[in-house]
This record gives sequence, structure tokens and C-alpha cells, in this order.
Amino acid sequence: AVGYDMYCKLLGEAVREVKGEQVKEEIQTTVSLSVDAYIPDNYIKGENYRIEIYKRIAGIVNQQDCYDVYEEIEDRYGEVPLSVSNLIDISYIRSMGAVLGITDITQKDDKVVLVFDKEYGNDFENIGKLCEKFGRALMYSPVNKPYLTLKVKKNEILSNVKSLLQLYKDLKKIED
Repeated sequence: AVGYDMYCKLLGEAVREVKGEQVKEEIQTTVSLSVDAYIPDNYIKGENYRIEIYKRIAGIVNQQDCYDVYEEIEDRYGEVPLSVSNLIDISYIRSMGAVLGITDITQKDDKVVLVFDKEYGNDFENIGKLCEKFGRALMYSPVNKPYLTLKVKKNEILSNVKSLLQLYKDLKKIED
């Protein structure tokens, strides 16, 4: 009743539990940003082909995957529309957020709020460095569920969020 990928994941978790290893629950990051992010029907004709590309995009875990998927789409279907490029960026943002322990990335007007899982938001040293780098554009709140608020420009939402997450990954020395 589950897909092959989910079956392998569940099986791996079960094996780790039997071995007595602690199974850490994966963070699932929800991204809600005010950008067009979809595959237009007239760009990839045929529902099965679009679903295949949606799956490839959903599987992005690092910057190299972004380049590979972008190139594949461009080679197969021609110049990549902005909405598809945005979808690729959002998938990468979701992946980086999960690695960094961020559960929600939500845009509210000209701000993006990044909410940490309760176990991840107390990295005061690196978050302090982020705040220094971004100045007044970034605020941190450690209360209840820790979160960051990033002030963004309308046309630079994705690049601003990607820059913030990439810098945080670099500070934490997490590789792709």
C-alpha cells in the first residue's frame, strides 16, 4: 500500500530499531512563498511526463541536483519557464530547510518566517553570525518555537531565502 521509496525508508528504520540504534525522525519542511511554482500544461504536454518531472523536482536534495534537473528539463522541453525554475528552487529550499531543522518557511507580506523544530533552534552562535551578516533584514526569536524573520524584496524572495539557508549550512559546516 506504500510506494517503493517509502517501503525502503520504513524498512531501514525498522532495521535500525532492531539494532538498537536511535531512529531520528526526519524533519519535513513546508514552504509557502508567494511565487509561481508549477509546470504549465503547454510546456510539458502529457500528464505522465509532467508527473515524472514533478517527481524529479521533488527528489532534489542538493545544488547539483538542481543543475541536473534544470538541464534535463531544458534538454527535453526547451527553455525553462520561470514558474518551473521557481519550483526547482523551492524544492531545494525545502531540502535545505529539512537539513537545518526548519519545519516551516512562510511568507507574510515582505517577510519570510522560518520556524525551527524545537530541537534545532538554539544554535545561538551561528544564528548570531547570520544576524550580523544580514543586519536589520534578519531577526531571531528564541521564544517557544524559535524562528527567524527575514525581510525580503518582492522579486528576490527565492534568492534571499536560498542565500540565508546556504550561509547557515556553511556556518554549520553541512555539506550538500
